[in-house]
Amino acid sequence: MTQLAERFNIKDLGEARKCLGMWIDYTASGIAVHQHQTTLDLLAKVGLDQCKASPTPMEVNHRFFEENGEPFQDTTLYREVIDSLLWLSNCTRPDIATATNCLSRFVSCPISAHWNGVKRILRYLRGSADTGLFFKFGNGIASTLQPVIYSDANWAGDFSSAKSTSGSVLQINGTTISWSSRKQTTVALSTMEAEYVAACSAVQDCIAIRQLLQELGLMPQNTAILLRVDNQSAIKSMENAVTTQRTRRLQIKYHFIRDAIANKQVQVEYCLTQQQLADIFTKATDRIIFERLCCMLHLTRHA
Repeated sequence: MTQLAERFNIKDLGEARKCLGMWIDYTASGIAVHQHQTTLDLLAKVGLDQCKASPTPMEVNHRFFEENGEPFQDTTLYREVIDSLLWLSNCTRPDIATATNCLSRFVSCPISAHWNGVKRILRYLRGSADTGLFFKFGNGIASTLQPVIYSDANWAGDFSSAKSTSGSVLQINGTTISWSSRKQTTVALSTMEAEYVAACSAVQDCIAIRQLLQELGLMPQNTAILLRVDNQSAIKSMENAVTTQRTRRLQIKYHFIRDAIANKQVQVEYCLTQQQLADIFTKATDRIIFERLCCMLHLTRHA
């Protein structure tokens, strides 16, 4: 603050407590960011503020289709709730990102089964309204920061289109910074291809963050982002610039990742599936795996 005041006219209002609908709590060990009140308001709006809580936001292996069901009449309510869930999932609740991303695909023509899926997310929020991200204090000011991005894919995870789902999460010095869950735009013919496409998308998202950290002097120019993938075939294809039978079909734009590796912007590492944080952004998991991944993302209860 002292350095900023030397260059600009500023007014110190003290510690931030609320920003863009997010509440900021300070503890002895770190900073908690949550949307407890926003979540309660959403539950009250839908009439689920006293409902029975669900342990996870989405049932394992549950399939949502675009048709073959009774239309949900209140499409406006469906869109409004999905918008609110997207806001929560993008700010402080990465644990509902996968379920929300899946159900947001049906906002133009939802059926009753889709609304039941939305209510499942809301029932999960009923039991975890005070959950948010926790940013732990370090021992001092870090001289350098090490970004690590986890990338994963659920091959043919969208049952209607057979398209895969990409998931990624970026952590810096062990703190969750950003995450993504999105359906791929092309149909992958193999798990390797789906993982390759997901990794390329993840790297594109974090290159700008790498540049920012370097401009701030928090990351040396010769330091690469660590990319952790749990598919050995995909890693070999990323590191091998030779076109093979398996990679010939991939669109040229996805070979962006090979260029990033060659330029030492990215370093690929293999990680065990049990340590793959991005798994939570590709599909629904059982309660034990789900809670373990939430812990690894530093999601904790605060309010």
